[in-house]
Amino acid sequence: MKYNIVKKENDLIDLSIELNKEEWTNAMEKAYEQNKGKYEVQGFRKGKAPRKAIENAYGSMIFVDDAIDAVYKEHYLAIITKEKLYPVSSPSMALDKFDETGFKMTLTFQNRPTVELGDYTGLEIKGKKASVKKKDIDEYIQNMANRNARKVEVTDRAVQNGDIANINFSGSVDGKKFDGGTAENYELEIGSHSFIEGFEEQLVGMQIGEEKAINVTFPADYHSKELAGKPSVFDVKINKIFVKEQPVIDDKWASMVSEFETLEDFRKDVEKNLQEQAQKQVDTENMNKLIDAIVAKSKFKVPDCMIEDEIDFILNDFERKLSMQGMKLDDYLKYAKKTMQEIRDEQKSIAKANCGIRLVLENIIEKQKIKVTDKQVDAKIEEIAKMYGLNTEDMKKNIGEQDLSYIKNEILMDKLIAFLKENNKIIQ
Repeated sequence: MKYNIVKKENDLIDLSIELNKEEWTNAMEKAYEQNKGKYEVQGFRKGKAPRKAIENAYGSMIFVDDAIDAVYKEHYLAIITKEKLYPVSSPSMALDKFDETGFKMTLTFQNRPTVELGDYTGLEIKGKKASVKKKDIDEYIQNMANRNARKVEVTDRAVQNGDIANINFSGSVDGKKFDGGTAENYELEIGSHSFIEGFEEQLVGMQIGEEKAINVTFPADYHSKELAGKPSVFDVKINKIFVKEQPVIDDKWASMVSEFETLEDFRKDVEKNLQEQAQKQVDTENMNKLIDAIVAKSKFKVPDCMIEDEIDFILNDFERKLSMQGMKLDDYLKYAKKTMQEIRDEQKSIAKANCGIRLVLENIIEKQKIKVTDKQVDAKIEEIAKMYGLNTEDMKKNIGEQDLSYIKNEILMDKLIAFLKENNKIIQ
């Protein structure tokens, strides 16, 4: 097998792979042996027909595609690895020759763009400083107290703002009930604005057992097109009224919701945890600022194919998150009144920036010869196993290639971040 690499403008690569007569004959014969069981030929048991008989029955080209595919799989990855090429697009294939004298194909692909790194060490970046204020601690503790509030039933008055009203309701538009518009014993916090604007306000003043027709209008941008902008009537009945009884925030409460005996010790622990969270967030923001500065000092051109692939990745992740909320991407597009192309265009600048960051960081990793060792991978797997209470050896045996790749990349990025931190200064 012979191959030749031609480097063209804008990092395009032509990779030609050529087989002589004997090599191509062997490739065709191998394709026949691997695929002959798929074909039936009269007079022969399935899988036993000679190659010539199958070619006469199904056409002389029947094994050519399989042979080409085998040549591609056998040689393409080996060549780009040996020559340190980094394709960022799937190769297009041109068949230059395939006959009894041999075979030749040319694979054209976009190689990773050349990056001219700017300064990535010795930089000084003005970053943020993590801080936790008294009001942050108060807010955290108050929210915790809210979650621990008791519901107490009220029987001697009408609905007030802030109450939890247990209601039955049945909605209709143009005199017809609609899906999702009817419920019994539904608990609604008055003032939460979780219902259509104007609905909760009209419950205020209603007595237990009282029934009332409430008139509201669905928002013009409501997610259901059939209801958007339309007036509706809800028949509502008040079943029960509850109020939230807030706990007294004192030493007794602190000992019930934490491992600490006093509120003061609990506050100190909350402050410590909030400070750690704030520090992690600030560290991430500061590192992103440093990386942005490094990227800005580097020169490169991101090819369109990389940007389009990154947009695909962003939208696939977005679609996954939508599905977790029970929504499809098509429904989102209708709700947002946008086309898929408009959404793709909106993500283009973000995708381009992501690609630029990746290109620059990959080049720094290569230039600094930052590598991941098997020992580091084993240590990381052991750390993960302990975190989830799993047996380390069992986890090593069962871990998939995708998960292993993720672990290696995480270690690599941790080492890169450590290098950038050590060799640059973030002033806080």
